[in-house]
Amino acid sequence: RKIRDGGRRVDREEDAKKKKKQSQRDNVHISVTFELLLQHDPRLAKAMIPIPTLHITLLVTHLATQEEVDLAASVLAQVEPSLVELLGGRDLVLPFSGISHFRKEVVFVGLAPGQHRHTLDTVAELLQSHFEEQGLLQRGTRGFEPHLTIMKLSRASNLRSQVLVRSLHQFFGDQTVERLDLCSMLKKKQPDGYYYTETSLQLVIVKPWSLVSKLQMASFPITALELKPDSQCIIKTDRCLEQTALHKTVVHLRVYFRFIAS
Repeated sequence: RKIRDGGRRVDREEDAKKKKKQSQRDNVHISVTFELLLQHDPRLAKAMIPIPTLHITLLVTHLATQEEVDLAASVLAQVEPSLVELLGGRDLVLPFSGISHFRKEVVFVGLAPGQHRHTLDTVAELLQSHFEEQGLLQRGTRGFEPHLTIMKLSRASNLRSQVLVRSLHQFFGDQTVERLDLCSMLKKKQPDGYYYTETSLQLVIVKPWSLVSKLQMASFPITALELKPDSQCIIKTDRCLEQTALHKTVVHLRVYFRFIAS
């Protein structure tokens, strides 16, 4: 009987550990979200990711309570001076170019190489380190490889090969990061389909060459975060699509980083 009872006790302990692990599953991620217009084959519609939810993930973590959400908002405000110093009065422009895939099932747009990539990496590291310091992110969970998922071809498997080959070197445009918002992934979304915004962090600079600019602060670039007790950080963009005579699509985007929180 002791052996049997001991076995039951072990089973109960294992079940408890599984439940605890599930309850602590990551439910927050920082990401760059933006709107992107594509002129594409109508047959791809069912494979396309909804425009309001396009994003690049910067950080993933779990915020269990409103207190942690409030603390996360405070941490974002504390990061602002470091981000301003990092950017040094320059816009953070992200050029997106080229299409790749994961196992021919998930299609994503890549980030072109350059100093902007190093800057974005540093932004992600700053956010991660500050979240770790406040106990909002488990140490050792870092890892950042920016990519923008635009299609899930599992929804249109018959189009996989032609889509990947035809659009492999497509240029999607430059995006300037301007604002960071704290948004909820669980609350009712905004009319445009984007996440409910808890609070915003506007990074601004004064342009010294203009009296008007001294009075009107210019939007300053940064990254995004979107919370979920189930969340993530993202960039949202207003975009202008231009079609050239050669049918080359160029997308100009103003990007807003949003911290999405429950």
